[in-house]
Amino acid sequence: MEAKRRRRGVLDLEAQFAFFRSQHRHPVNAAAHALLAGPILFTNLLILHFLPLP
Repeated sequence: MEAKRRRRGVLDLEAQFAFFRSQHRHPVNAAAHALLAGPILFTNLLILHFLPLP
């Protein structure tokens, strides 16, 4: 029964977005995301660019 509740929680988008909002309201967390999300995305795109295609 507990496993079903956990699975439902993962698929419950309302609960997921509520958790996301609660975590991103802290000013330090918001600043870290604002400063670091762009460079992380750029780095991932750069890595993907240099991966050889089959």
